[in-house]
Amino acid sequence: MDSKQLNIDIDAFLDPVFTLSLDGRIDRISSSCRVLLEQPPSELIGTHLSAFLHEDDKRCFEEIFARMSNSAKPTSTDLHIVVADRKIPVRLCLAPILVNNNLCGVQGQMHEIWEAEKYRKVLAERESNVSILEEIGEILNTVSGTEPSLELVLQAFLNLDNYECGGLYHLKSDRHFSKITESGSHADREQTLLPDQMELSDLPDDYLDRPRLIGSCSPGTPLPFMVNLNSQGLTNSVLVPIKFFGTVKAILILAGRGVQRVSSSINHMILSHCGDFIGQFIHTQELKEEITLHNNRFRDLIESSVDHIWEVDREGKYVYNSPNLTQVIGFTPEEVLGCRPSDYVHPEDREEVVTLLKQLQRDKQPLRGMVYRVLNADDKILYIESRAFPIFDEAGDVSGYRGVDRNISDWFEKQHILEETLIGTCEALSRMVELRDPYTKGHSVRVANLMMFIGGHLGRSPYELQGLRLMGLLHDIGKIGIPTEILSKPGKLTLEEMELMRLHPQMSYDILKDISFPWPVAKVVLQHHERLNGSGYPNGLDSDEIMWQVRLLAVADLLEAMSTNRPYRAGLGLDLAVKELELGRNVLFDNEIVNTIVRLHESGALAKHFDEAAAADAEILAGGRQPREAADPNYSEIGSKPMPDAAAAEEMAGLGQLLTELGNNT
Repeated sequence: MDSKQLNIDIDAFLDPVFTLSLDGRIDRISSSCRVLLEQPPSELIGTHLSAFLHEDDKRCFEEIFARMSNSAKPTSTDLHIVVADRKIPVRLCLAPILVNNNLCGVQGQMHEIWEAEKYRKVLAERESNVSILEEIGEILNTVSGTEPSLELVLQAFLNLDNYECGGLYHLKSDRHFSKITESGSHADREQTLLPDQMELSDLPDDYLDRPRLIGSCSPGTPLPFMVNLNSQGLTNSVLVPIKFFGTVKAILILAGRGVQRVSSSINHMILSHCGDFIGQFIHTQELKEEITLHNNRFRDLIESSVDHIWEVDREGKYVYNSPNLTQVIGFTPEEVLGCRPSDYVHPEDREEVVTLLKQLQRDKQPLRGMVYRVLNADDKILYIESRAFPIFDEAGDVSGYRGVDRNISDWFEKQHILEETLIGTCEALSRMVELRDPYTKGHSVRVANLMMFIGGHLGRSPYELQGLRLMGLLHDIGKIGIPTEILSKPGKLTLEEMELMRLHPQMSYDILKDISFPWPVAKVVLQHHERLNGSGYPNGLDSDEIMWQVRLLAVADLLEAMSTNRPYRAGLGLDLAVKELELGRNVLFDNEIVNTIVRLHESGALAKHFDEAAAADAEILAGGRQPREAADPNYSEIGSKPMPDAAAAEEMAGLGQLLTELGNNT
């Protein structure tokens, strides 16, 4: 092939193609060199190829040229040439020219690689950003504590685009931003990047959607804090919203000097993703702080509580006890761990407590205000009130209870004193009435005791029994307003006298209505002469209107009156009195109450109650204390047998007549 044909073939290439002598000078070069090197081929012949190379790449060219000459193998590399003060990236390909296996020259090609260079830079930038992203993730995952972690994260952000300084600002609950950390050249200054007391409302909504340029070239009217940055020469700045599931948690400001340029899409993505990471991190830290706050609050409340706060497992064994357990029952939390609450319950209350707790656990119900006795470390009896709520596992079964024990011994003692004072006052009031009615002395006390006795067998609670006791003591207090001559009249009352006597329930009510008893005492004493068939007084109430306490008081009142001897007549005795009540069952008197009295009478329990009441009075007399009843020579003891007075027995021979009279006078 002649030289003319060779030049034609070389000129067919779009990129410069050339041959070099063994010392690197150009022997031939294609006409396409005019485009890349901006010189005709004739001016380039004899020029050393390195003359076109950037200073930083000349040594590299010399090394690969020598290596290729020694190995006689093709090679290539990326270099930069300088044309008209422009640095142009090219790919240089070299291959040996061999004649009879002897190197006699070099042929090569030069290809402009602007696109490849650009992609290489993008790739390098991406790798750098990914490295920064990994660094930020590692910092957030491995460093504990909000401020130290975010300070390192901020420093990594500054390396992202060679920013000079930056700051991270937390959005507080009052919607103001507060500095978390600042870094860079600005951090040592007194003036912060973000003005004090800046609010979330100071930022337009579009500033909170994505990373946003806030330097001198940002669109729109500069915000006050942007003016602040620009005045400090920080014209190349960006604001990054830090969010967690769309909720702004903080903002990040990165600031630098010089002409502001729009960050690449990769940087934009990095900032957005890192903003999400930091938002999640801040949210996690907020949760940790909130948990710590609640834990501290819970601990302080427990340790300052005067009550014993506890938790038991599904077997009813203690797994937690508050420190105040020692103050409540004298044992330390460590001593009772693994024990059951019932282990410290008074033996007399233990079975009831255990049964109730098992039932509550079976029914998955809370424990509400259970009062029981326990033995403390000194075997002293204490009164405890317990409240607890069940703990449920994933299957919905009760896995334990959490509750509170309160020592109410002092309250219980004071309450007992108050109750005794109240009872004593009521007894005194009833005796005051009896001073004006000598024929019914002791009647109110006996009725009160009888009501409690019957009420207990009806299954009424101790609280209800206390109410019954007061109702029995006060049911005739209105008789204080009845003339003495009527109260003490031994014979049958006239119609006018009976009308006056029938006023005593209303008088009792008027006396008691303004006293705040825990029980409906005033209403009960008003109704205690009402009967189921409406024949009673003062209001002729039907059965549906009569309270259960009234029904019990009406029966106890008549039973005591019929069974007890009076100075002017003998008592019927229990057999006849109970028989009389049976005759009025479901008509005058409550069926359940009468049935209970019949059952008690048949078992002998009723007679035993009356005998014990008589024995108690006899004991008072034997002790030297004279009850007011003993001042009356006509007073007779309570008993199950009638007074052996033939005249009185004959006078009361008719049961119906006696019942009528008792209904009028009791």
